[in-house]
Amino acid sequence: MAPPRFTREWAANNSARFQELLTPPEECCICYATSTPDNGLIGPIQGDVPTGCRHYACETCWASMTADPLPWSCPQCRQDVTAWLFDVFAVEAPEDSVDIADIAVFVEGALEIFQARGLASELQEIGQQILRHLPKRAVDQNSVYTE
Repeated sequence: MAPPRFTREWAANNSARFQELLTPPEECCICYATSTPDNGLIGPIQGDVPTGCRHYACETCWASMTADPLPWSCPQCRQDVTAWLFDVFAVEAPEDSVDIADIAVFVEGALEIFQARGLASELQEIGQQILRHLPKRAVDQNSVYTE
């Protein structure tokens, strides 16, 4: 069974459990450092982005994850925390980067052409893999390629 998506609706319907989950532990789940006022523990469940992750880590550990390739996932539960990390740490893309939504549109268009022309299924699989690795908010909700 998949973990619940911690959304505002879930929090409203499960307020006692949500309050328990908002209490961070005493140490980081990554480096085991004790929480301090200078390096507090934070977690995706505290954010506005719906998540299935309820783990906490120190700001230093979360911030260090942004140097890794996308998508970013919680080191404990492997839930995607990419959108939350972008939101919390205001990670900015390089000036010459392509917007993720534009990549999704491009790949979806390419997949339509591949299918219409009967091109190799390997190309179609590569396109579908690319879409699966983009943050879900970047992929059009009406797409036949979303999970």
